[in-house]
Amino acid sequence: MVEDQGKEEEKFDFTGEGEAVGYISLAQARLLAMQTEGETPGNYGRRYQNVPMFFESVEDSENEDYYVVTLSFRPQGDFSGIPGQEQFFIEKEGTVARRQVLSLPRGGGGRRFPVSPIAIGLVVVGVIVAVAAVFVLSGSGDGGEVGAVPAPTEIPVPVVVPIPPTDTPKPLLMRKPTYTPTPTTAAPMSESSFSGTHGTIVVNDSATFNIGSGRFSWSGSGTQTGYFYTGSPTGPNPVLVAGVTPASDCGNRQDRPPGPTQGYTGLSDINDLTDASSLIYTHASTDNNSEGALYFGTKAVKGCNNEGMLVFSQAGHYGVLDFVGIDDSEPWTTENPWPMTINWWLGDPGVTDFSQAPDNP
Repeated sequence: MVEDQGKEEEKFDFTGEGEAVGYISLAQARLLAMQTEGETPGNYGRRYQNVPMFFESVEDSENEDYYVVTLSFRPQGDFSGIPGQEQFFIEKEGTVARRQVLSLPRGGGGRRFPVSPIAIGLVVVGVIVAVAAVFVLSGSGDGGEVGAVPAPTEIPVPVVVPIPPTDTPKPLLMRKPTYTPTPTTAAPMSESSFSGTHGTIVVNDSATFNIGSGRFSWSGSGTQTGYFYTGSPTGPNPVLVAGVTPASDCGNRQDRPPGPTQGYTGLSDINDLTDASSLIYTHASTDNNSEGALYFGTKAVKGCNNEGMLVFSQAGHYGVLDFVGIDDSEPWTTENPWPMTINWWLGDPGVTDFSQAPDNP
C-alpha cells in the first residue's frame, strides 16, 4: 500500500466568493471511514446486531473527486473465521457520500445457545425446597412442638447442555433421483413475515432447472465441485450474482480440471440477509460454454472452502441457492449423471429481507 500517512501537502480549492476549501487526505478519509463505522454500524444482519466490531483498512484508492476506502470488520476478540468487508465513498471535502456492505463475517464461532434448560432446573429445585418448608411448618404436634418430618428425597434434576452444531454439517445426499424441472417441495412462507417460496431440488449434471425466476444450469468439474452458469448477458433473464470474486478457493485444488475459476462470497446463514438490495451484483465475465460461469464447492467438498450460500438477482426477484452436495457414489455416465441437491429461497418481486425465512429441511 502506498505510504500516505506521512507528511502530505494540504490541498485547497476556492468557492465562487474566493474562499479556500480544504480537502482531506487519503489517510484522513481512512480515519473518517473507521469513525463512521464505529459510531453508526452498517447493516450486518441479525447475528451481528449490537456486537462490538474490530475494523481494519484493507484497500483504498483515490479518484479526482472522492476516495474509495474498504474496511474489513469482525467481532472483537478471538475470531478464526473470514472477516466481512464494507466500502465507503468519501468526498474530498470530508463527506461520506455512500457506504455499502460487500460481505459479512463467515465462520469463527457458533451461535449463542439458550440457558433456559438450566434455569428450569433451578426453578424445580426451588419448588422442592418450598414444599419441604410447608411440611415442616404444618407438622407440629398437639403440644405445640414441631414434629419430626422426614427429609424429602432428593430428586435429581437433569441439566440439559446445548450441543453446538459442527462447522461443516454432513449433508444427506439422495441417490440417483428422478429429475423434475419444477421443484415439487416448494412451499409458501405463510408461517413467517417473509413473502416468497423455498424448497429443495435435485438436478442432474448439465441439466437446467427453474425455481420461479428463470433458467439455471450447472455442470460438474471434479469431486463435489462444479460450474454454476449465469447465462448470456444478452439472453433472457440473465443471473446477477452478489460478491463475485476473481477466483474460487476450490479452483486451487490439484485434482481440478483446467479452466477459469471465478468464485463468489456467500452467506453462512439465510437469516443474515436483511437487505439483498444493498449487495453488489455482477454478471460473471468469464465465458464457459458461451455463458458466464462461477466455480463452486458444495458443503460436502474436501480440500477447499465452501463459498457459502449464493445470493442472486433475476427477473425482479432476489434469491438464495445453497449447494448441499453431489451424489458421486456411482461412476458418472451419460445414463447416470451425478445429481446435486440444492436448497433454495426465492423472494416475491421487490422483497429484499430474508431474515425471517425458514430453514429448509
